[in-house]
Amino acid sequence: MTYSELYHSSIEISNYFTANYKNASKIALLLPNSIDMIKIINALTISPLEIILINFHLTNQEIINQLNQIDPSLLITNSQHDIHTAEDFPYPIHNISDIINESKNSSSQVSNNHSPQKNDILVNVFTSGTTGTPKIVPLSYFNFEQNIIASNDRLKVEINDNWLITIPLFHLGGLSIIFRTIYNKSALTIIDKFIPNQIPSVIKQYQITQLSLVPSMLKLLIQYLREPLSLRFILVGGAHCPKPLLLEAITYNLPIITTYGMTESCSQFATSTLDRVIQKPNSVGKPLKGNFVKINNKDANGIGDILIKGPSIMHNYLNKPQINENSYFLTGDLGYLDEDQDLIVLQRRIDLIISGGENIYPVEVQNIMYNDNGIEEARVIGLSDSKWGQIPIAFLKINRLFDYHKFQNMLKNNLASYKIPKKLFKVEMFPLTASGKLDINKLTNPNYYSQLEVIE
Repeated sequence: MTYSELYHSSIEISNYFTANYKNASKIALLLPNSIDMIKIINALTISPLEIILINFHLTNQEIINQLNQIDPSLLITNSQHDIHTAEDFPYPIHNISDIINESKNSSSQVSNNHSPQKNDILVNVFTSGTTGTPKIVPLSYFNFEQNIIASNDRLKVEINDNWLITIPLFHLGGLSIIFRTIYNKSALTIIDKFIPNQIPSVIKQYQITQLSLVPSMLKLLIQYLREPLSLRFILVGGAHCPKPLLLEAITYNLPIITTYGMTESCSQFATSTLDRVIQKPNSVGKPLKGNFVKINNKDANGIGDILIKGPSIMHNYLNKPQINENSYFLTGDLGYLDEDQDLIVLQRRIDLIISGGENIYPVEVQNIMYNDNGIEEARVIGLSDSKWGQIPIAFLKINRLFDYHKFQNMLKNNLASYKIPKKLFKVEMFPLTASGKLDINKLTNPNYYSQLEVIE
């Protein structure tokens, strides 16, 4: 698709929204990666409508819970999602194909003359705090523009750039690529599913120059990609990338660049360089231009809480107080600055589980588990996994009312599949510290849980 074709298609869709949803303010997208999704997103950027991104892998109940927090006028999905058959779904549902087809009858002129202001909200993305309660991150046109400018300063822009999108567009890591390439008038190639052994042929066929991956994707891909081909760089972020994996990639001359960011920072906040990754594989480099980082509550080794500040960081969570009076955002991550002021991130949120690039918050899973009368106490942790990076496992104190099959069905009905613990361990009594708190160090020790009974 050319930019001219995207422009005219976006105007048609924008006019369709204006004609049919005059009083709307927000539209939710529940879609897999596709060219049509890019058309819808671009149309919404020239409409007085805010975008809401919903994870395509959530259960219907999880989707409803999120939509209830923000109350969109419309949910756009496709025929592959079973939400179309859900009874009593509380929001209007439209199929993306119907909207694309019906919009072609719209006027070719821009009817709304919408010119967004810099602080207007472009997109709302859901995340979760350590309590497991979803938070809504509103990001403005200004946030994205400043993020793109700073990213370009670090990564540069070349005339033949073609960025391959392998990450879901409901993640900021995927969405930001769309806005970045359109801003730069460069090319992008999109695939609907990450199939590692097919990626090299895609890179060759379309002369891909840029690629974004989470570490678990890099681990799956590296056995098929043993040379850089046309790649200018591979941006690796979303979770801590193990040093052995980086070193393996470097031995194949793969142009790896480590990066650090989050939803609240429009994805990219700090990024290394090709030569710096070779010198310091554990570093994510320096903050992008205009961004600042500081470490609070340092220990004797200089390790402490990572706080960040910059124009691409959200103003505040929706319906929540401002970040703080100094405009620094407490990330919840631990790390330090080395002698060159490069950032080293040691751990992504102490109790956060990252499985295949997806965040899993243990408290959210535990709260669902407590809906079962057979559960007296539950604890979910992440277990290292060669394929997914981490997988969730659970420790349960159960009573005579516990029914394994009923329990599993309850989890499947309330949680996305990647959030469901892959192993259940029976605990008679949770280990406690001398002060009476849960001894998390003992609980996560393989020597401890390997002796427990597995619930099946």
